[in-house]
Amino acid sequence: HRDRAKITLDAIVFHQTEDANTALKRFRGGELDVSYFSPVTQIQWMQENLPTEFRVHPTFRTFYLTPNFTVEPWKSNAKLRQALMLAVDRDVLAEKVTRGVDRPAWTMVPPGTGGYEPTRPEWASWTQAQRDAEAKRLIQEAGFGPGGQPLEIEILYQTEEIRRNVAVAIAAMWQKALGVKVVLTNSEARVVWDRLRDRSFESLVYDSWIDRQPSRFLDLMLTAEFQNNGGYSNPAYDTLIGEAMGTPEKAQYH
Repeated sequence: HRDRAKITLDAIVFHQTEDANTALKRFRGGELDVSYFSPVTQIQWMQENLPTEFRVHPTFRTFYLTPNFTVEPWKSNAKLRQALMLAVDRDVLAEKVTRGVDRPAWTMVPPGTGGYEPTRPEWASWTQAQRDAEAKRLIQEAGFGPGGQPLEIEILYQTEEIRRNVAVAIAAMWQKALGVKVVLTNSEARVVWDRLRDRSFESLVYDSWIDRQPSRFLDLMLTAEFQNNGGYSNPAYDTLIGEAMGTPEKAQYH
């Protein structure tokens, strides 16, 4: 907003750059006026060498893995989904992989909503060792893991350095804790979105949602929601969300 009264723009040109290092080089070379993402490996360097240009702003956004709920084993095996969810070390992802840029996510609705603090699930207070132990128990009950069916999972993600780093880290966590084999598949954003909309992906998609309205994060799991990309459907959930949207008492559905 600096000197905005004196600035006039004839046009704004957007350049799609999937590689964060390339974007940084182009910015430093004067080819870009603004870059909205930066390589996480260069954050400390940018803080020291580009103190006025480099800015970090919180975004009301959640990153998550979307299973394809229309096919097995994701459709009806909740214990498998729970096991994989527990075996993701969110603290490591936030502190080591994204270098403090992101915060651990325990619910779909991100923190920062005025007058509302997302309820932390019980397992959020466990140590990662406790979560891994419960994950091993659940995946065996689901029929996979040691003594069960072999399991190979595909994670589809948009071609971008930070997304690749997160996907690689999650794959390593699942391999170590559960013995699960993970195949990583990257594609340009348009291809990933098409496969999400068509539900033509095999296992999981590394997805995200950004919004200004907290309730929209919860709407993503409604059966009739157009952007319910994974195809999740739970009549009880639909009913509760419908009731919550129609009541003014915020504490009733906290």
